[in-house]
Amino acid sequence: MRPGVRPHDALMTALSEGQHIDQQMVLVIDQLEELFTVAAVASDPQVTTFCDELLRLRASEAVQCVFAVRADYYPQLMISPLWEIIRDHRLEILPLSGEQLREAIAAPAEEVGVHLESALCTGSSMMQPASPAACPWCRKPWFSSGDACVVDTCRSAPMTRSSSRRAPTVNSLARGSR
Repeated sequence: MRPGVRPHDALMTALSEGQHIDQQMVLVIDQLEELFTVAAVASDPQVTTFCDELLRLRASEAVQCVFAVRADYYPQLMISPLWEIIRDHRLEILPLSGEQLREAIAAPAEEVGVHLESALCTGSSMMQPASPAACPWCRKPWFSSGDACVVDTCRSAPMTRSSSRRAPTVNSLARGSR
């Protein structure tokens, strides 16, 4: 699941869909940083109730949790109520770069018969390390003021094949649009 704008509602839906009597459950929460971005500024923030429910579930030992959160949101995570269950049970994974990144993108595509243009796999944006909080195409920060990449489609992003629209960016994907 992803927390989204209404994390407690999303959690309750995930639990109701995955609950089986007398079985432990593994709950995977991707993009936990949404608690500190879209959920925190929602008109009806559910961050506190979401955290309280996760802590209750972990204490009951009925649910094991796996969280995926970007490292640039660790400061917010470390002051959240969830830090007590994360602090001693975390694994940091370094970002892929260069050939690793190319392989992670190209290999699955090739397995299903999709050929990627060589410019997408060897371009300078893939070979240069990017800040986790930066647009991979224009290198501007995603969520800051000033000269930031905050538009729905980055002008530096590669064009999609199906239309003249730009590839979706983190802003449009976070809202669930493509």
